[in-house]
Amino acid sequence: HARAAAGRRDIAGTLRQDDRQIFGRAPPAPRHPPHRAQGGAGSRDRLPLVVEPEELQAALDRDDILVVDLSQTQFYRQSHLPGAVHLDYAQIVSAKPPIMGLLPDPPQLSALFSQLGLTADTHVVAYDNEGGGRASRLLWTLEAAGHSGYSLLNGGLPAWLQQRLPTSTQIEEARTASYIAHANDTVIADKD
Repeated sequence: HARAAAGRRDIAGTLRQDDRQIFGRAPPAPRHPPHRAQGGAGSRDRLPLVVEPEELQAALDRDDILVVDLSQTQFYRQSHLPGAVHLDYAQIVSAKPPIMGLLPDPPQLSALFSQLGLTADTHVVAYDNEGGGRASRLLWTLEAAGHSGYSLLNGGLPAWLQQRLPTSTQIEEARTASYIAHANDTVIADKD
């Protein structure tokens, strides 16, 4: 077990040594170099793949960060991270019975991501209140749409609440943008 544990992801999101075996390839290098925030001094690097609650709290005022809540609507209305927009999980999955859980096509994703205010320079931080499965699906969907600037909030809403960090009940309206999704077939499996 000691050998297996050495290759696992640590809590800060450091990539596991065995990711190449699990995914068949090394994770892609970031497509966007670190950039300067508008109106700020100095450069602001992208957040890590798995971001801790305190680290995200310190970055919430950045205009290049889009926080997306994938909890059920009733939970979002009760409490969410300040500035977080809500995204219904059903919008990032498609079904063609009997096949479920498909990726929506690029025009649908372009429309959805435009409604959320996504741009090529936006760094998305996703979370949910159910263990991260819904938020992780959004990250994979972003990667499949050609967007590599994203993070997962470690522990989701429960971790945020456990740290007693500020929350909001204000329903956030997303800033619209014009986003074009580009299929990244390297992260999509098919029957062949």
